Amino acid sequence: MLLTDLSAHFVSVTAETIDNEIVSAQRQIVEALDLDRSTLGRLDVDRFVVTHSWALPGLPPLPGYAIKDLLWFSSVLSRGDTLCCSRLDDLPEEAALEEGVARCW
Repeated sequence: MLLTDLSAHFVSVTAETIDNEIVSAQRQIVEALDLDRSTLGRLDVDRFVVTHSWALPGLPPLPGYAIKDLLWFSSVLSRGDTLCCSRLDDLPEEAALEEGVARCW
């Protein structure tokens, strides 16, 4: 039901309000799935840049990071795959072992 509502809402969003609407949708998704945050970003040449984020009050936002610091994450994202996990324990071992994970999570 939530996806249907969000999809219908985005049909009439304007260019001026799209960023706020994306963050509002992230909030709704986080609350519906009982998560702590949602982060969207893009890969630049050597960095992952956060473009839209919503987190529960009191949680710091995820910073952007250098691709070389999180090779597993970067490889997943550069393939165009979606990365979705609710806690560090959900990550595969090769991802959890990366040095930058603790700083970014």
